[in-house]
Amino acid sequence: MRLADCYRLLDLQPGASPEEVKRAHRDLNKVWHPDRFGDDLALRAKAEEKLKSINAAYASIRESCDEAWPEAEGGRDEPGAWRARSRGRESRFADLESIARFVERGSLGEDADVFDPSTGRWAPIETIPRLRTALALVRSRRNRGWAFTCAILAIFLLARRPTPAGLLIAVALGVASYFLARRARADH
Repeated sequence: MRLADCYRLLDLQPGASPEEVKRAHRDLNKVWHPDRFGDDLALRAKAEEKLKSINAAYASIRESCDEAWPEAEGGRDEPGAWRARSRGRESRFADLESIARFVERGSLGEDADVFDPSTGRWAPIETIPRLRTALALVRSRRNRGWAFTCAILAIFLLARRPTPAGLLIAVALGVASYFLARRARADH
């Protein structure tokens, strides 16, 4: 992509200052962020493509005026660089989907904070819609596991010794299993 096209894509005049380029990039990231388009998959796909071209244009402009570009406090800020921190550790991610995969695997918990490059701020993981969905999937799996465990214990107690106390415990485990399974369906 030609440099003039990059500036045009960011709605800037060629030779704009690094601060203007950063501001334009940040503003366009806010406008075209795919999470803003919710469940509309067609618009979401278009926004992802637009955001990729915006980030590519930003990177091209940045490379072209590398010597004039101010350094960030902890090194250079990468366009589109997502970060997550949890339990005293910070990791970099290429995009939001890679963070979501880590959440779904259980590598990032509910206590994590995520740096959103489009806003330039850290936010709790629960406040980002895509990650909230990934957390709900993890909770759903956990609740299904507990529901299954409770059901197995109830069956075991009934099969082993059907005394009044055993029946009471089995009923309590059955009720707990029912509500955990229901909650797992609601989370998913």
